Amino acid sequence: MPEQNNLPHRQESQWHVERFFALSPDMLCVVGTDGYLKLVNPAFEKALGYTQAELLAQPLLTFVHPEDKTLSTNAIQQVTSENPSVYFENRLQRQDGSYQRFVWTASYNDEQVFYAVIREVSDQRLAVGSPFETLNNWLIDAPAGIIILQGLEHEITLVNALYEKISGHSQEQLVGRKLIEVFPELFEQGIGEIFKGIYESGKAFRSEEFYATFDHRGQGFLEEGYYNFVAQPVKNNSGQVTALFIHVYEVTEYVLARQKLQESEEHFRAIFNQSTVGNAETDLTGRFILVNERYCEMIGYSREELLQKGMQEITHPDDLPYNAELFERMTKDGTPFVIEKRYICKDGSIVWVRNSVSPLRDAMGNIRYALAVIFDITDIKATEQALLEHQREQAVAGERQRLARELHDSVTQTLFSAGVITEAIPRMLQAQPQKALAQLNNLSELIRGASSEMRTLLLELRPDRITHTGLAALLTQLAYGVQARKPMKVWLRVHGDKEEFLPPQVLMAFYRIAQESINNIIKHSEATQLTILIRRTETYMMLTVSDDGQGFDTRQVRPGFGLMTMHERADEAGADLAVRSVAGKGTRIRLFWQGEAEPRQISSGG
Repeated sequence: MPEQNNLPHRQESQWHVERFFALSPDMLCVVGTDGYLKLVNPAFEKALGYTQAELLAQPLLTFVHPEDKTLSTNAIQQVTSENPSVYFENRLQRQDGSYQRFVWTASYNDEQVFYAVIREVSDQRLAVGSPFETLNNWLIDAPAGIIILQGLEHEITLVNALYEKISGHSQEQLVGRKLIEVFPELFEQGIGEIFKGIYESGKAFRSEEFYATFDHRGQGFLEEGYYNFVAQPVKNNSGQVTALFIHVYEVTEYVLARQKLQESEEHFRAIFNQSTVGNAETDLTGRFILVNERYCEMIGYSREELLQKGMQEITHPDDLPYNAELFERMTKDGTPFVIEKRYICKDGSIVWVRNSVSPLRDAMGNIRYALAVIFDITDIKATEQALLEHQREQAVAGERQRLARELHDSVTQTLFSAGVITEAIPRMLQAQPQKALAQLNNLSELIRGASSEMRTLLLELRPDRITHTGLAALLTQLAYGVQARKPMKVWLRVHGDKEEFLPPQVLMAFYRIAQESINNIIKHSEATQLTILIRRTETYMMLTVSDDGQGFDTRQVRPGFGLMTMHERADEAGADLAVRSVAGKGTRIRLFWQGEAEPRQISSGG
């Protein structure tokens, strides 16, 4: 596998290390082979008074007391794969210029850096007396448990405070006794054989995360634990091993926490990979870090191919700007988002998805990654499109039926009437010439009304032409068309510049509401007179349609579908619609819109 494929795993591992560092109460740091601090935790910053940026900008030795630099350098150089743990003491300079003494426990790492646990040395030292007291006082504050075993019988000759805490026994309970007498269970777990091997080989023994169960409380109850320890031989002048110097550090909490974290991660990965929906994790640039099998199946790329890409590379170009805007907002303020967009699959096909994207934060609360849950909605989109097409076809069919009815009710009947009059006029010319002339006038009105009605019906067949025609011209055609459907006096009055057009959605609302009002008057009002008034100023447009018909009581009659549709059209256009009617005294509909006009060139077509 190419080297770059391991990058996400290293990033994830680094994240866990940083989280552990941030939560530890001890001073922790990582030092690189170049001598610079690579990572420090908040406890380290607090102890020295520097910010992380200030600490990482200088080599470690910059903060070490001049007299301790040689000792520190030598100690650091001893940290190797062959000698994985080193303990040393030095003084570090605080931000205020003072120095404080610290004890370091440095451990080697495979990435050629070392991790260090640093603890402050207390100024409260025991008085120096005998050599034993001097050694004990020097070890008392060591960051590891210390125990010295003398001879093949492993007699305990010294323990420090931390070992007392680890073992659960005091110095009085341990010193002078044989290890097998105090902890016989340890010998059953192989400690005796390990120590025997050191005496025979003369070589130190190192163990990391050694699992052991022993009686911490001396009550016959065995407790489990994990320990890092080094057992070093102490030799006499003849090179013979006479004692064992052992330093041990309990790592039970760390190991259990790591195991729990691993279990949690394995559980998460199982859910992540076995999910029936797509799951993907990216960094803050959109580069993929984790993807599950369902996500790969969804867009046709393998896991390895996707880990070389970013979400920008597979998102449809038309959907990318809005997606990028939402993603950037999430990385800045942590706002999760949901988006429906298109992916371009490996084979060039398109898949519609609904992405729910949320930020992932580290232990410090900083946004580090983005997690997306992806649902394939291609079938849903196809169904929606089919339903939309079906609705459009139904609307077209309904409109055709309406136009057919209008054509039959108005134009066809008008032309039939015109035909009857045309046939009668020749006979009238000889017997009743004046009546014939009157019928010619009537014929002219019928033909003009039929022509206007036809023009209106042609506009209905091409709705886009409506918004390119002046409102006054449209209403003029409706007014003439009335006479083709019903004998009625019609007055149309226009005040203002009719060549300045309304915005398309407003013009369409005015036209449709006027059309619906006139249809209602013809069908239901039994009116003999119809008045249409348009008033246009620089700041508003007003339309009034009134009749002298039978009217109705608005308090008792519930508004019908037509009237509700008129109100909806007015609301959508941002206009006010008022309906006033009195039984026996007709109806007046008033539509008012306030705003500036949009000048356009009038279409000369019909």
